[in-house]
Amino acid sequence: MRGAVLYGPYDIHFIKREDPKTVEPTDALIRISATCVCGSDL
Repeated sequence: MRGAVLYGPYDIHFIKREDPKTVEPTDALIRISATCVCGSDL
């Protein structure tokens, strides 16, 4: 899985992350097909 990591203003990296796992019986995994980052977050 690749994830976007924000290190600071204008410093975003897409890095390989480990796959998520459920730990508790009430946990859920959700697949997101599209998203965006607000300009104020950058």
